[in-house]
Amino acid sequence: MKKNIYLLICLAGLAGCASLDDFKKMSPADRARKVCDSKAAGTNKTIESYISQTKEINAALARGYRIHKVCVEVEKKGPPSVICSKSANGAVNCEQSTPRRHETVCTESPVALSYELEKDKLNSLKALIAETDSRRVRDWQACYERVLVMSPEQAYEEY
Repeated sequence: MKKNIYLLICLAGLAGCASLDDFKKMSPADRARKVCDSKAAGTNKTIESYISQTKEINAALARGYRIHKVCVEVEKKGPPSVICSKSANGAVNCEQSTPRRHETVCTESPVALSYELEKDKLNSLKALIAETDSRRVRDWQACYERVLVMSPEQAYEEY
């Protein structure tokens, strides 16, 4: 099942853009695939997100802890610079300035995790992946059957 999910996610990325002329040149089956792959892109991103969360939980379980990251903006002073200028009467005036910049500084701390809670989250995500994938396949098939009988213009409008 995971191979199919990854394959469909990759295919959706290749779907790309098409013009009405492109649609007119395509077979009805190609048009239907193009439209339905485009419509499935959002669901594919959702599945990707679930898979990413699953990987994150597995990594935390393998480590035995989560990493909590806190970032703050801090002001840093740069090296001082001196700018001198000569006035009309020959006097030299110098001014020193210290440029300031903002930098993001992050600290990471280990946080204990509940093995049971993480396993429950993992099982919930696996169920969501299976359910979402099943719905995606069902919706894609219904889309395909609907778009297959459309004219190129109708399919392009649907796209």
